[in-house]
Amino acid sequence: MNNDLTAWGWRAPSLAADSDSPLEPHLDPKHLARVVAEHRDGCRLVTASGERRGAPTGKLRHRAEQGGLTPTVGDWVRLLPPEPSGPVRIAEVLPRRSTLQRHDPDQTGAQVLAANVDRAFVVTSANDDFNLGRLERFLTAIYDGGVNPGVIVSKTDLVEDAQALVDQVEALGLGIPVFALSTHDPASLEAFAAALRPAETLALLGSSGVGKSTLVNWLLGEEVQRVLGLRDDLYRGRHTTTHRQLFLLPSGALLIDTPGLRQIQVWDGAALETTFQDLEALGAACRFRDCAHDGEPGCAVERAIDAGELSPRRLSAYRKLTRERAHLQGRRDARARHEQRQRAKRLTRAVRDAQRRVDRW
Repeated sequence: MNNDLTAWGWRAPSLAADSDSPLEPHLDPKHLARVVAEHRDGCRLVTASGERRGAPTGKLRHRAEQGGLTPTVGDWVRLLPPEPSGPVRIAEVLPRRSTLQRHDPDQTGAQVLAANVDRAFVVTSANDDFNLGRLERFLTAIYDGGVNPGVIVSKTDLVEDAQALVDQVEALGLGIPVFALSTHDPASLEAFAAALRPAETLALLGSSGVGKSTLVNWLLGEEVQRVLGLRDDLYRGRHTTTHRQLFLLPSGALLIDTPGLRQIQVWDGAALETTFQDLEALGAACRFRDCAHDGEPGCAVERAIDAGELSPRRLSAYRKLTRERAHLQGRRDARARHEQRQRAKRLTRAVRDAQRRVDRW
């Protein structure tokens, strides 16, 4: 394993910029590590001295319970001096340049998928998984995290006209890279590999069975991710990846593979206007500034739909995500108010208990 931390993406000045962290930009490499995998009992880390097992300190766990950062794949962390045996202790998560996250379907908070990612590619299979609405959700989540997106249309050998799918993605007008890949077309894989840059961290996102693990194995030149064949009845791939992991590719690029996501519900939604910048541009020409594009006179968006210049599906997807963003923001606001009331109750109880102790004296 390459133990040069710059090869693993370490860029100290950018991590320390615009941060209140007391850490020096040039942290002692002996106390620095990057999280390359998460497990139930801790993390797998790459350090200047090799690969180590790591676990957060009790103090870091406590801060995480209070809303602080929890180590995740892609994070840079500060370590305590190592003990002679056992896992190293993670004292602090360094400030993140970017964060891929979604609304946790099982909780009310956010689920962090990966940190310090430069580019994230949404992988969608040409034969079964291709869905522009789901793609727009993934792209919004990627933009929200401050990450540059791209799209991979996989398994193109299973359809007659893969270029038509690529054209549909490019028609979104986002100017993002779109790759059509097939394991039966080595040239397509080589074209994608040529676009990767050394020390750049990439992430693969998408549904289960779309070919992410197959692509990882090809880029690594060995089978490190288990791959199952297609289901004969549905012609779909089967889910194999069970945890997130960061790989150093022979080309020098860094790649995070993630388990398939059954759903992607945006956490912030602040970048919705970026994903739907065509709608935003048209909306600026509407007669009314607060036009809802729903029957108002002088609506430039509906005029573009009538003229065939904008798909009705695009407007429907925008409305759906806008409503979802407002709903999630309302839930977060309600949760914040609840937590504020609970803090006020705890403070009142503490003051009352203190006054009782004084009265006893």
